[in-house]
Amino acid sequence: MIPARPSLLLLVALLAALPSLLALGLYGVFEPPDAAGYLAYAAQVRSHSVPVGHDLLYGAAGRISLFRIGGYPALLAGLQSLAPGQWRWLLVVLQIAAQSAVAAASYAAAGRLGATRWPALAAAVLPAFGYVLVMNICVLTDSLNAAAITGAALALLLRPDWRGAALAGLLLGVSESFREATVYLVFAYLPLALLARPRWLCALLVLVPVWAVVAAQVAWNVARGAGPVLTTSKQLVMVMALLPLFKQHLPVYNDDPVFAAAAQGTLDQDRDGEIDRFWDRLYAQGYTPVSIAAEAAHEYGTAWRRFPLPMLEMTLQNFRYDNLFMPFEPQKAAAMLSFYENGHRPDFDRLGTQWRAFMHGDMAAGLWLLLSEILGIFGMAISLAGLIAPWRRRGTWRERAVWCIPMALAAIYMPVHLEARYLVPAVPLVTVLAAAGVRAFPFKKT
Repeated sequence: MIPARPSLLLLVALLAALPSLLALGLYGVFEPPDAAGYLAYAAQVRSHSVPVGHDLLYGAAGRISLFRIGGYPALLAGLQSLAPGQWRWLLVVLQIAAQSAVAAASYAAAGRLGATRWPALAAAVLPAFGYVLVMNICVLTDSLNAAAITGAALALLLRPDWRGAALAGLLLGVSESFREATVYLVFAYLPLALLARPRWLCALLVLVPVWAVVAAQVAWNVARGAGPVLTTSKQLVMVMALLPLFKQHLPVYNDDPVFAAAAQGTLDQDRDGEIDRFWDRLYAQGYTPVSIAAEAAHEYGTAWRRFPLPMLEMTLQNFRYDNLFMPFEPQKAAAMLSFYENGHRPDFDRLGTQWRAFMHGDMAAGLWLLLSEILGIFGMAISLAGLIAPWRRRGTWRERAVWCIPMALAAIYMPVHLEARYLVPAVPLVTVLAAAGVRAFPFKKT
């Protein structure tokens, strides 16, 4: 086991913070399109104008607070009240600090699992050069949510007792207040919690905070007239999940005439913004966000029964092979920074464009293609090592328990909608598993 002295952990945290601090200095703070909903919700919290009753269900302002769970908007509102002119910088510093703490904990956890110093250091620092550095400087839930999800697993690894379980449960409760999918993900932590002592108490300590957050959010929605609903995000994600079926001209929504009529000329068109028009047609028919979300979830389940093979194909296609590059993908991080700054994908991230330039004699394009391939192969090698290594040796039950969490993350999002940022919490766990599992891949000495 490598030593985890406080000074060394601080050094690891500082190294992990440097890429994000550099990006912050170059680009400032980003507010992507998704940030608008959180900011509008935060404005309602600050002005004490969160809608209730009829306004909640039928007013445009009510849709804002029903669509999102309240933790991140409440954080934004608190920071805005604390520092009206500097709240964005406070938020980003908090996000970078949280991810730096994850890096230090990753180094310690890799050592606890038997990794030597340099693989442990790589496991801690390499993810900081990837997609997370973009999320760290964005007004989005992803950075803090990822830190909480990853930190919960690392807490159970470093303290396999009730104290570690209590911290893990608290972090997962925070994650649930930012993104409601944690209510499903939490079950992936049970194998790790059951390896701690006392096992059943640890399991409860992991589960109960998430359930408490869910109960509190549902109770609040009931109290203000929305009924027993957590959020109405299903009105978007469950509709988006079926868009590939519309492109295949399958008879989606045929058992619901109102939904089917609203989908004609909207969801069957391959254009941006059509889901908003779909909703507007339903609102005109007297639907509310709650009823749309409920019906969209029902129709999603019906689609699996009626079209199992197209749905399975769509689910598998949601995972792209280049998601495996994420453990070390600085070129993609640079491309995403440019995208958030300019609003369009840069040419250096278009491999087809680079290939054509190379074929016309542009050697710089050829070198960039080569570098991208090398970095991609390196990132994929780390991913495959982390996902395979726990199963190559006997007795690696803790590693196998950790393995369940990144697998569950992918499994939860793949059937509906999977973006690379949703996998950010998995990256440090995969790199830790890879660092610990290096010895599972014997190399012949020459």
